[in-house]
Amino acid sequence: YNTLKEHGYNLDVIPIVFVGGGAAVMRLFGSQASGNFQYIEDIKANAKGYEQLGRIFLAKHRNQIG
Repeated sequence: YNTLKEHGYNLDVIPIVFVGGGAAVMRLFGSQASGNFQYIEDIKANAKGYEQLGRIFLAKHRNQIG
């Protein structure tokens, strides 16, 4: 939370989403109590997101690849 604050984020106003395995840690051990936090604890969430981005990229560039 301190790092977010140091980078200028107002944790009382800006919605913050923690994703992946770190989300579970932040939910359990984080010290910030705010309604602006969301925790997506699926440990595969980041991989799923990158897979989706890869599929979109390949669909758009299929003619340029191989």
